[in-house]
Amino acid sequence: MRMIAICHRPLFSSKALRGMRDFVRERQCPLGIIINNAERVTQYEENLIGILFTCL
Repeated sequence: MRMIAICHRPLFSSKALRGMRDFVRERQCPLGIIINNAERVTQYEENLIGILFTCL
């Protein structure tokens, strides 16, 4: 079974990014999605992106 990791954080710190990156890697998720209140969509890594809460 393939999983997609999703995390909702109002503000995303480098510590939280490291935790999400480790989670995605350990569970071999094809994609990690961070839902936040940033001003724009951000690609943190190849398989780790941040999208705006307002996009949902």
